[in-house]
Order: sequence, then structure tokens, then C-alpha cells
Amino acid sequence: MEGRFGAGGVGRPAAWCAKGVLASIPTSVLSDIAVGKASGKKTYVRNAIIGGLGGEIGGWAWKVLPGRVENKAVNMVIAFIIKYVR
Repeated sequence: MEGRFGAGGVGRPAAWCAKGVLASIPTSVLSDIAVGKASGKKTYVRNAIIGGLGGEIGGWAWKVLPGRVENKAVNMVIAFIIKYVR
């Protein structure tokens, strides 16, 4: 039996959230952010991804994670969006 969000579990809503919020950001900007280049949209993109992953309930978890773990998670979501969504 599928759960509330289907066979994809809670990952499906997080991916949907990031996809919708980042739809207006060009792929080239996402690629630049993923490799560490400066971008005026970096804060927006990071906040959108973290908000989609953590949401209201899990937001506190991001406060205790080391910066490099946060960066890795954000970069993985960007890579997923570039590879599978666009």
C-alpha cells in the first residue's frame, strides 16, 4: 500500500517543492552554484532547497548541521534537478 505521498514517500514533496521554486532559475546559474561560483541567486537557491527539504518541522535540524553537510545536501539537490527535472 502506498503512503500519503505515494511510493516515493516524503522525498517526493521535497523534490516537488524545489522544482517549483527553482523553475525560474536558469540551469547555468544552478550549475555555477553547485560548483561554488559566486551568484546573486545563491542565497535564494539555498533557502529554497533547504525549505523544501526541511520544511517547518525539520528546519531546526539545519541549525545543528555543519556547513559542509548543508552544502553537500544543497549540491545533491541541484544535481538531481539538473539531471532529472530539466
